[in-house]
Amino acid sequence: MSLSNLGYFSISNSAYQIQDMAAREMFQSLRQKYNLAKDNENNEIENQYLERTFSIVDFPVSTIRSWCFYNNSMIKSVSCSECKDILSSAFYYCINLISVSLPNCENIDRFAFFKCSSLRSLYIPACKTIGIKAFAECVNLQSVNLLTCSHVHEQAFMSCSNLRNVQLMQNV
Repeated sequence: MSLSNLGYFSISNSAYQIQDMAAREMFQSLRQKYNLAKDNENNEIENQYLERTFSIVDFPVSTIRSWCFYNNSMIKSVSCSECKDILSSAFYYCINLISVSLPNCENIDRFAFFKCSSLRSLYIPACKTIGIKAFAECVNLQSVNLLTCSHVHEQAFMSCSNLRNVQLMQNV
């Protein structure tokens, strides 16, 4: 049985499970937009696409599910105005992710952006909750504005060695 029949797609020599229909449609749209080849019988993308990177821009999803883009080295930026929730480990270890803009996102679950070592820019003005280690080990993150965030769990920004400016809501 092909991995694609199980909801898996092979990118950059790794399989990613797309856990809900919205995420599956989003990923198929990315495939079409960037002219990515379909899976062959070996479940690998043609070599010419292995180094390609892309951005996720304004896809109509309210939730990005757990592990959806885990270890995906192709994603450079994420900008989704309709997204309200990022579930656990959704972008875990996306080492080339540089910027995140989620203007209406209210909840970022645990480990959501863990070890996104290239992450520099973070725009989450509506965020209310940030989970455990959500941005831990994002070593290039320099500034965070959390003026609407009422709950930041422990170690949310652990080992963010370049984080110099954090603006928080009063009494957080």
